[in-house]
Order: sequence, then C-alpha cells, then structure tokens
Amino acid sequence: MDPHHAGTFLVGGAGCIDACRRFLLACSVLPAWGERAHIALSLPGGKEQSWVVNGLNLGAVPEGAAPEVVVTVRNISKQPLVVDMFATGSKLSAAWVSRTTRATTSTRYVNRVLLPAAGNTDLRITFRAVDTSVQDFQSVNLLQAGVVLSRLVVKYQIRPGSVSVSAKTPPLVSGVKKDFNRDYYQLCSGPAPFGYTLIASSIVFKAEAGGGHPRSCAHHVECVPASTSDQNVCYNFKIQGDEDGDVLHVPASLDVKYALKTAPAVLE
Repeated sequence: MDPHHAGTFLVGGAGCIDACRRFLLACSVLPAWGERAHIALSLPGGKEQSWVVNGLNLGAVPEGAAPEVVVTVRNISKQPLVVDMFATGSKLSAAWVSRTTRATTSTRYVNRVLLPAAGNTDLRITFRAVDTSVQDFQSVNLLQAGVVLSRLVVKYQIRPGSVSVSAKTPPLVSGVKKDFNRDYYQLCSGPAPFGYTLIASSIVFKAEAGGGHPRSCAHHVECVPASTSDQNVCYNFKIQGDEDGDVLHVPASLDVKYALKTAPAVLE
C-alpha cells in the first residue's frame, strides 16, 4: 500500500471488502450463459484486477475538493457484455467515457455500455468532499442483466485541507536598554499533526504597553530558526531592551501552518 495511505482510518465500508467479495462471488453466475462474466478494472499505469468487489482507496481528501479518477473497464470474457452502471452515496458521481471504436454508449440508457469481447472503455468517477461531518458508504456498481459483475467500494477520509498550530510563552524578560538578554529563549510547536506536512511558520512578539518600538525577528529580536521540519518547528531568540527604559516583558507566539498530505488513488 502507498505509505501516504498506510495507517489512515478510512470509511466507506473498507472493512467489509473481503466478506463482500465472498458473498458476491457466489452470486455472480450469469444464468443466460452459464458462467460468471468477467471484467477487469485498472487505473492509469496500474495492474488490472478482476475481483467482484474492489476497493478504490482515495486516502485523505481535502474538504471541499472534488478529485476525479478514471478507471478502465475491460471485458475479459469470451462474449460481449452489456454493462449497466450506477453509483451510490451522496458524494459520488460516475459517467462512462466511451471509446467509440471499442464501446458504444446507448442513447436510451446513459449509464450503459456495450463491451465486445476484449473491449474496454473508461469510467470517470468524481468524489465531492463537501462535508467532514458525514462520511458514509460510497460505491460504483457494474451489472449485467441485474447481476453484479463488479462493485467498486470507495475508501476515503475527508479532512481539512490545512490546519494551524500555535504555541505561546508568558512575558519574557528582555535585556537592559540596548542590550539583549544573555541566554536564548526557545519556542517550539512539536510534531506536525498526523497526515499533515509543514508549509509555513512565523514567530511574533508583542511589546508591553509603552515599551517603544514593536519587536520582530528583523527589529530588536535576534532570531535563529533551530528546526523547521514536520518533526518540530523551533525558534531560538534574544530580545533587546528599550533604550529609554529598563527591561521589557515580551510574550512570543509561534504560528505554524500545515497542509494535508494527499496521494494518487489506489485500486485494491
């Protein structure tokens, strides 16, 4: 499995695929021809598989995104197949992308294709990640005369596309007048949230009321980034005092932004 998908809790019936395969395999005999009809599914550049129940693993999907996946459907039986398709689930839509030399989309049934022996066509599946609060069962079903040839169970987890983490200090003592404090202070964020990667970080300083000029890494604060990675974001810094006063008490705030890790869909 792709490492980006490993360990991710997925919904959409991911746990029932093996049981469904056994059940549907027993029910997949075409009474008209006396043998089970076979179709194979594949993703661009991937291997074919011809399970009765297959998983389409989208992994983590950013909220609001609408990823599209094109699945090639190939007839691996010895006779033509009339394949009906329908999608279930509030977030899923699917449509045949007919290859006119190999498959014909019926003008009467827009969800039907005729697949000659060894013929193939593409199926475009669109998943709309509209809401993280409802993550229900989604599937695409391919049938011949009411008998399931293949069921594609969509596995996914809708998550925010980006998250922010903040870390703050209490007021920190500056140096006296134009001097900086002697030892470096350090402020860290900790590791990135699971499934996310670092995209930006900043540290902000707020001078106390009447404390002269604002403090920042470019003015009156000596900043040294100690770590900027998914494992930790840390800044070391010293604070300069105010030339017209004694010492300042300056709180620091570290803001870190992370983006959701995504990966190409995987057929399982």
